[in-house]
Amino acid sequence: QLWVGTGNGHIHIIDTLKKEEIHAFRFHKLTVFDIKYSEKLKLVFSVGGDGILNVYDPQNLKHLHSIKLSDAKMRSLDFFENEILLAEGSGKTIVLNAETLQIKTEFQSHEHATNCFLTDEKSHTLFSGGRDAHLKLWDLKNNFSLIRSIPAHNFAIYKIIDLEPLEIIASASRDKTFKLWNKNNMEILLRVNHENNAAHTHSVNSLLWHKSSQTLISASDDRMLMSWKIVAS
Repeated sequence: QLWVGTGNGHIHIIDTLKKEEIHAFRFHKLTVFDIKYSEKLKLVFSVGGDGILNVYDPQNLKHLHSIKLSDAKMRSLDFFENEILLAEGSGKTIVLNAETLQIKTEFQSHEHATNCFLTDEKSHTLFSGGRDAHLKLWDLKNNFSLIRSIPAHNFAIYKIIDLEPLEIIASASRDKTFKLWNKNNMEILLRVNHENNAAHTHSVNSLLWHKSSQTLISASDDRMLMSWKIVAS
């Protein structure tokens, strides 16, 4: 299945083998910003501009829960052990118990808005990106204590991904660039922009890592998809 969120709050479910839509949900009132599947829970979660978390059973194509968590946008979610992490538009990170969906804790992670997450279970580290253009590292095993804050971009960070098995993470930004970082020491490895790399001319909004071909795919407001071969030195 392919789950596709839209700007009007709809989620369309596509059977990728039959290449046809098999179901649609509308439980968001505004843009759907993130959809993720939990392998552990066997459930799909979505968040949107309405500050609502929705939960679905993908096997039976049923909507299970709608929970209003904020008056601000919810742009991203991720999982760590028995927790759901939610990026909230006022700059908070909200942490839920994944089974009860009750709030365990929340903390101010960025100024203005927290936009995206990457959890690294091996190092027990949460990477977050915000509207404040900072890339932050948090200790998942020590009450989300701040490890490091990096002024990583000139404008908001919209996506952080892991380029496993390479020890590299990538961040995408409204400043029209994406950057590659050494995951172990967070030193910058490469800054990719239009001037030097014939890359995007507008905000870079998303990144996708195709592991088997070691190809990074970037998407932008310039309506272009670009693919980049990543070769470890």
